[in-house]
Amino acid sequence: MYKMGTKKKVGFALLAIMVFNLSSSYADSQHKYFPKTREELKAFVQDESINLGEIDTSAITDMAKLFEGSTRQDFSGIESWDTCKVKYYGIYVR
Repeated sequence: MYKMGTKKKVGFALLAIMVFNLSSSYADSQHKYFPKTREELKAFVQDESINLGEIDTSAITDMAKLFEGSTRQDFSGIESWDTCKVKYYGIYVR
C-alpha cells in the first residue's frame, strides 16, 4: 500500500484550497464579461449597455486607443479595472 508523505499531503491540501478559492472567486465575481484580447475588450467598451465594472480586464496587456472612436459617455466602473498586466496604455484617446 502506498503511503503519502507529509509534504505531499500538505501540497495536496494547498492545491485543494487554491482550487476552491479560485472557483469561489469566479462564482462571487461581479464580472460578466471576460475578454482575452484588446479587440474583444474594445467591443465590450463600445457597447454602452455594458457597465465597465462588469468587464474583467485582468488578461488584457494592451489598452492603447481603447476608446478611439467611442461615443461612450458613462465610464462608471472603470475604476475597478485590473490593469496589472497592461504594457501598452494610451487608453484615453478619443
